Amino acid sequence: MSVPQAIIDLLKALNSGVTETIKGAEVLYSQLKKLEPDQLVNSFIILLRTSQDELLRSYPPVLLRTLVNGNDSGNILKSLQPETLVNLKTELMFAVRQEPKNYIRHSILNVVAILAIQLVPEKQWPEILQFIIESSVSTEENLRESSFYLIGAIIDDSRVAETLSPHFGEFAILAEKGLNDSSLKVQVSALQTISNFIDANAEKAEVFKPLIPAMLNTIQKTIESNLEKEAQKGILTFIIIAQYHSDWFKTSFDMIFKVFFSFLEHQSLEDETKHACLHFFLTFAEFKSSIMKKKQYLEPIVLLLLKWMSSVEDMDIKEWNSLDTEPSDDDDSNVAFEAIEALSQCVSKGLWDFFLQCAPTLLNSTNWTERYTGLMTLSSISEGCEKQIKSKFQLIIQSILPLANDSHPRVRFAFFYCLGSFASYIKREMQDLYKTLIPVSLEHLNDQYSRVTIANCEFLTLFLDEIKPSRVKEFKGQFLERLSPLLQNGDYKIVQHSLNAFSSVVDGIGEEFTQHYAQIMPFLIKILRTQTSAETKTLRGRAIETISLIGLAVGKKVFLGDCVQIIQYVSSLEKFKDDDPQVDFFLRAFTRFAQCLGEDFVPYLNYSMSPLMDAINGKVENLIENQTEDFSDETNNSGSIIMENKAMALEMVSIYAMELKHHLFPYVEQLYKGSIELIDFPYNSLVAIQAVNLIPFLVKISKQHFEAVGKLGDGMKTEFSSRLFMDSFERMAASIKTEAEPDTLSAKLKALSDLMDIGGQCDQAEKILRLTFEVVNESFSTLQEFENEYQENIDEEDDDADESPEREIIDDAYNSLAMVLGEVCIQYKENAVPYIATVLPVMIELIESAPSVEIKTSMICILDDLIENGGQKAFELYPHIVKPMLNSISPSNNPSLIQSAVFGIGLAAENGKNYFAPFLMDSLQLINNVIVSVNQLPEKDDDFIGARDNAISAMGRIITNLPQHLGANFPQTISLWLSYLPIQDDGEAASIIKSLCILIRDFNQQIINPQYIVKVLEVISVGLHKKVVNSDEKQIIFAALASQQSLITQSLSQLSNENQTLLANFFKN
Repeated sequence: MSVPQAIIDLLKALNSGVTETIKGAEVLYSQLKKLEPDQLVNSFIILLRTSQDELLRSYPPVLLRTLVNGNDSGNILKSLQPETLVNLKTELMFAVRQEPKNYIRHSILNVVAILAIQLVPEKQWPEILQFIIESSVSTEENLRESSFYLIGAIIDDSRVAETLSPHFGEFAILAEKGLNDSSLKVQVSALQTISNFIDANAEKAEVFKPLIPAMLNTIQKTIESNLEKEAQKGILTFIIIAQYHSDWFKTSFDMIFKVFFSFLEHQSLEDETKHACLHFFLTFAEFKSSIMKKKQYLEPIVLLLLKWMSSVEDMDIKEWNSLDTEPSDDDDSNVAFEAIEALSQCVSKGLWDFFLQCAPTLLNSTNWTERYTGLMTLSSISEGCEKQIKSKFQLIIQSILPLANDSHPRVRFAFFYCLGSFASYIKREMQDLYKTLIPVSLEHLNDQYSRVTIANCEFLTLFLDEIKPSRVKEFKGQFLERLSPLLQNGDYKIVQHSLNAFSSVVDGIGEEFTQHYAQIMPFLIKILRTQTSAETKTLRGRAIETISLIGLAVGKKVFLGDCVQIIQYVSSLEKFKDDDPQVDFFLRAFTRFAQCLGEDFVPYLNYSMSPLMDAINGKVENLIENQTEDFSDETNNSGSIIMENKAMALEMVSIYAMELKHHLFPYVEQLYKGSIELIDFPYNSLVAIQAVNLIPFLVKISKQHFEAVGKLGDGMKTEFSSRLFMDSFERMAASIKTEAEPDTLSAKLKALSDLMDIGGQCDQAEKILRLTFEVVNESFSTLQEFENEYQENIDEEDDDADESPEREIIDDAYNSLAMVLGEVCIQYKENAVPYIATVLPVMIELIESAPSVEIKTSMICILDDLIENGGQKAFELYPHIVKPMLNSISPSNNPSLIQSAVFGIGLAAENGKNYFAPFLMDSLQLINNVIVSVNQLPEKDDDFIGARDNAISAMGRIITNLPQHLGANFPQTISLWLSYLPIQDDGEAASIIKSLCILIRDFNQQIINPQYIVKVLEVISVGLHKKVVNSDEKQIIFAALASQQSLITQSLSQLSNENQTLLANFFKN
């Protein structure tokens, strides 16, 4: 068969570079695909196999790739005749064997790979596997290289990987031969193939582990042969192994370290090669910190990173001062900064210990780059080494304070940058040094170089966040004196950042700012009205942010007039574009206006709701789904801003819901339609979470509306509220079942709990319970999967390892699940118990063996709610639920776990009484052990005090609810309990008074006597001071003590003056 001239002309036209010619050829090509697919494919094959024209051989595989691609809209594979497909498979293998040009051969291999991905899982091309095996031992270097290239390309597909997984061992043998091949090109191809196998199936890829030495040897050879791009691909393979199989390197890491570290030190190697090696070490540290923290590995790397950081470019200082941020090129200095930050997250203790040795030399160096490095290193490790820095914080601050006056501006910049980092992660310790740090900051607010001033302002903003107002007020005059001139500065960047700091000062000063209001507000309004250029958008945003914070500080009476004018002015402006950075500032400012004005904001609500609605409904899907390889940074950034604004708008509506309540009802239906569609938003988890958080507020607003406006006792009884509740509950439940991210799952579970709380005991109780427990069972399974994945990545050999953020996220999700189950108990009482019983085995197993205290505590909290609300059906479960709680009451356990368990035991005794009797003596013994153990501690933090006082409270509940079961032990137990009083924890003070009053009422002679009267009076006075004695209890106390005036008079002198006064007033009234 010969190739029609029309097809040859078509290929030349498509490759002509002439637009009109190409367009005409594309029309013809589309017709041929549709009408003559077999002729087209066969012609391409003939050209591949027989043409001497390189162009006519190079273009057919490019077109064939789309023709046979199952994921491509132009795919014609299914329309081919069987004989054409057979010919295509056969001839492609021959073409690979005979093609002399590497780039054409690889293009053909891509076609083979795409075809194989579709046919191998269906067992329609067994010959291709034989072709790969035969080619791997061919005498032709190109064929051997092609075999590894091909298997690497097809194993990437999950279906192919699953089909070939039983043969991974055979491929490992082939790879070993490839790594030992006489051709370096073949060795590199084999090396890259191994990473594809690991990506495809990390578990089955274990068979490649013995090849580590040969793989490392191949990388060394590529470096020696100046093939650095190939070496980088090989190092990437090691990075992938470190991520999936860090254990593979346990016995060979010393060898790997020596090779890769030598690359790091090699001056003539490309940055990309050195940075790839560094990436390997960082990845290995993340997954195998127990090895990476060893001094022989960690210290050389840290020294090298400090050296790299000290190589920071010594650019012209005016040029540096004109930059918005530090130079961020991928040079050694910036890469080292990010690397040392990453290391601090994995090997914090070892890194800190070694940096402490290096710090004095760096901070006291005569070379500014080394002083700069010392400060920037402290900044970069402030989060990862937070615990270690806190332990020596005052010494650290003392050691760096002189650098605030450093002669070099970049060191002064680094000083305030470092303080800003400390303020972010070590806030409390930082703020405790306010008498030292605020004066230093104020002294340098007018630095010669604007970037130093800006860094200082950024530090102040972070430092003053959530600080005690008294500390700001102490320096009020100095703050206003120093910041006010900056607000008038000609550099809009300085004005912008000083406004940020000024806002934080106003937030701290509060109402006292009223006397300065008339001076500053006109200036801010002027910025709002005049700074309208593109470059001052953020400045304008900062201005309205400051305006709104001042409004909150001075209150509605002072701010109302200006606030209304500002709202009207902003509402008259042309609508901001979705990606305008001002959107965030203006929308947040309006929520503060609402907080300040309260119900007086309602007439202006439409001004703020319109842009919020626009942001919530902003379309980002098309931007993302239409991305191509040429998707621009500008478009990508635009999509990101739209998503950020969408998340922010949802958050803002939630704030309005809290502040304005039922006044938001006119918008509920529209808001619900927009937000419910976003609970599974696939492009940004924060959008989904904020949408989830908003849904319960909308249901609550509907409830509030019909109660406030409709004068109904229960706003959930209306058709609208009921329908909104059921729709949101059903859709939230369905969404939870498919949720794959733990933080989003946690938010959805909490929302489900909130919905149940708002909805109360609705008419469709059985449906709610059924849906809820479908969700509960699915969530327990999902959370176990999250836990398993988390545990797989833990380096069990690292005793110093801190728990990762993932641990906290999983714990939080379990806590949200516990909230759902707790709310079920609260709302549905005994009706919920049979459902709870179905998941009780899972809960008990978690209490006994969960890897974190938080999970155990969450499960016990469910039992607490079950005992308190489940009635008779719950009491019948005591043999199953009391024992796990008793097992948790041990002095060696975490105090939060002890606290939740003893609280539950107290509830069990109080509610179940006789059902609790079999556990009585064991409970008292365990509770007493905890109390004694905590009392013996030389220092007691709040957690241990809370656990102890909850135990004392539980003991009181047991005594007062089961006195008859104590028998002869009753007097001794009362004496013991009274000896532990009074308690410190305010949360249990009411329970203590309740128990004491029961004893006074029912066992008056055993309590009101010379032995206990002082203790009883002391406890009563503490209860009076804490205002936890109710009217019934006051009557009991008064009745019991009225006849004991002589005894009381004799005992009062043993009490403090304050307690004597409280009791005197009590008896007088």
